Amino acid sequence: MYISNCENGLLEERRKSGREIHADFACSRRASDGSMVARGDLEAQVPLEQVPAVQQKVVKLCKQLNKPVFVASQLLESMIEYPIPTRAEVADVSKAVQQGVDTLMLSGESAMGRYPEKALSALSSIRHWTSKMFRLRTLIRYLKESAIQQLKWITISIAY
Repeated sequence: MYISNCENGLLEERRKSGREIHADFACSRRASDGSMVARGDLEAQVPLEQVPAVQQKVVKLCKQLNKPVFVASQLLESMIEYPIPTRAEVADVSKAVQQGVDTLMLSGESAMGRYPEKALSALSSIRHWTSKMFRLRTLIRYLKESAIQQLKWITISIAY
């Protein structure tokens, strides 16, 4: 990952270690136009088990700063060879959508895969379904909270 000195909104690029990256992370997000979570490259910087947490951190910070963020690398990797994604890949794409990424990017799946159209169709379908269900869950949660608040007001009104 290439990020560095972030004075006056300018980024000086140089290779950094994992600890240095975390120190400059928020500063570099503010100075950038957006972010890409390239998970294949990220694995070279942080331990494999930390990649999902770092992805979530990047997405959350970009959303707070109102910067676009997209996720790339190995989203539907199995579709290079097979016509359907694995359940783990579907869950992974779904999680990225729920985190609020702006774009999902296929690379090897569409560039050298045997089923590029199916990979794109699967990605689109997963994104669409997850977005729809996520919005529905959010609406249901809001309605429940609203109903609970209404009941509290009714109870308070009756008490007086």
